[in-house]
Amino acid sequence: MPSPVDNLAPALVQTFVVVLLGYWSGRSSGFSDGAKFGMEYFVTRITLPALFFLGVARLDFSNVNWAFFFAVLVAKSFVFVVVVVLTIFSTGGESRSCAYLLAGIRGLFVTLQNDFALGLPLFQALYGDTHPTYITLIYLAAPINICVLNPLAIFLLELGQPEEGDDIASEGEVHPLGWRSEEEDAVTGGGAREGSLQGRGPEEAGLAAPLLRRVSSSSGSENGGSDSDLPSLIPLPLAQKVLMVLKNLATTPVLFVVPLALVANFAFEQKVPTIIAAPLEVMGDGYTCAALFAVGLSMSTQSQSKSDPPVEERDVIMAFLLIFTKVIALPTVALVIFMLLDDDKEMAIAVFIYGTFPTAPSVTVFASNYGISTK
Repeated sequence: MPSPVDNLAPALVQTFVVVLLGYWSGRSSGFSDGAKFGMEYFVTRITLPALFFLGVARLDFSNVNWAFFFAVLVAKSFVFVVVVVLTIFSTGGESRSCAYLLAGIRGLFVTLQNDFALGLPLFQALYGDTHPTYITLIYLAAPINICVLNPLAIFLLELGQPEEGDDIASEGEVHPLGWRSEEEDAVTGGGAREGSLQGRGPEEAGLAAPLLRRVSSSSGSENGGSDSDLPSLIPLPLAQKVLMVLKNLATTPVLFVVPLALVANFAFEQKVPTIIAAPLEVMGDGYTCAALFAVGLSMSTQSQSKSDPPVEERDVIMAFLLIFTKVIALPTVALVIFMLLDDDKEMAIAVFIYGTFPTAPSVTVFASNYGISTK
């Protein structure tokens, strides 16, 4: 029987090969913006919900180690709250909108993981032969972000939208968060906000539809192709922002399938009928390859962007702190909490490995959707 390490090498190779192929395809202009959006729509709205539905519907809750779930829940919630609070209180020199925007996107960065595109193949390689039940724990932990943390982060991003009279940026200037004036957008081709309407990057863990309010110039062409027809953000009252977040939650496919999968789990006793499972399996089987390819496409798109503000020393320091929090602090907190609840050392290692899963590229999509520089 091959060891977990023997299985890990092929899993890593296949992951990087598919990602690099997607990156090369994007750099070589082999994909139009419409084709990229179509692939990302396929990943987030079809294959991921199908994969997630089957995983939850077949999950045997009687054999679940709930210490794993609570360790991840408490660790992610703790790290999320700490990052959000410290960000809000440490950005006193910026506007309130800047503080909320940074808090929301940083909270997403340290908690939103690439559970299925990268994490699932990794767990299958490590535990597929020795502890196959560990793989199902990913389906148990993923709703923590989908149902709890993502909505809170998006609400912070909505609170951080510029209000009436906010000085976003004068002509030719760039806001510290990457906001630009409409004149600057016309020169750069729309920048992040134009790209945000294309939904770039696979959104593996959650809320796909951008919460943007668009205003089109009356002088634009009928086809919307003129520079004067670029979208811009308009302020909304707090109540309407809350309603938009709730509406977005209700219409997000991945979130919508959670209650459906739970109902199916108990109704079919973890045995989904073939007539339902067969088409879902076909769609779900295409997720990993399509998602990894889309990750490469999104990386090529980000590397080609030249409209972001220059990177400063404080940006490098903040990036280091966020990466340290994500890669070291989060898994360590999860490990400590799990060890307080259970003495299973093998699963404790799995908890730590789960905490080190890389950040989902959809964080950059949220950033561009809300006018934040992806750098």
